[in-house]
Amino acid sequence: MGALRLPALTSIFTSSSSAAARCSPLLPRFPSHFNQPLRRLSSGTFSAQSTAEKGILSESEEHKPRVQCKENERKITPRSQDFNAWYLDVIASAELADYGPVRGTMVIRPYGYAIWEAIQEYLNVKFKETGHSNMYFPQFIPYSFIEKEVSHVEGFCPELALVTIGGGKELEEKLVVRPTSETIVNHMFTQWIHSYRDLPLMINQWANVTRWEMRTKPFIRTLEFLWQEGHTAHATADEAEKEVENQDWKPLPVLPKPTQLRQ
Repeated sequence: MGALRLPALTSIFTSSSSAAARCSPLLPRFPSHFNQPLRRLSSGTFSAQSTAEKGILSESEEHKPRVQCKENERKITPRSQDFNAWYLDVIASAELADYGPVRGTMVIRPYGYAIWEAIQEYLNVKFKETGHSNMYFPQFIPYSFIEKEVSHVEGFCPELALVTIGGGKELEEKLVVRPTSETIVNHMFTQWIHSYRDLPLMINQWANVTRWEMRTKPFIRTLEFLWQEGHTAHATADEAEKEVENQDWKPLPVLPKPTQLRQ
């Protein structure tokens, strides 16, 4: 099956608010002052146009010089010049996210979180159509669970965030702030699955995870980030293989086609 297609984000920046409402599910999520028509600035950024359409402006207003808000005129570095700077400039100018007070963290702003909500809503429908149920597992995982999986220890040990004190007292066992959920999910599966009659068990989790990354970048990798993880258990290897093959439709396109980029 083909990849899922979400409405183009460019539909947010339409000159007609009614057209935007028809084209994009994101606009209703933004605060009302974000839902005004947008005009492109010479710098390539967008700003809210709070005045009426030019056709209904009075003659005196029409000839007044436009006062442009400096805050919304952040200069965007050309992508061909410095891709990294361009990426960060776009995030800041579009108000998708900002840096958090702790190094390596970020605050997802309304525009950015609206995109995340749209992805969740779209995929939740697809997951339920295929028999998956949403669940939520604890964020704190016993360190002994991680130790059972040698691959987890080797892969995640440098990135683990550990809790050693709780309620002012040293804990008997260290707790890991969730880097991923396989160990705790597998532990709970053993409590719930007693025979083939309990299978298949297919769950999905929307959660935050923490990995103490040395190099971070907004939306690519931060100390804490949001994600989706699916976990399933099946009675036979063939059923498990079919579930893997059924994931072909789940990836989301994150870049437009080259022709759209040129436009």
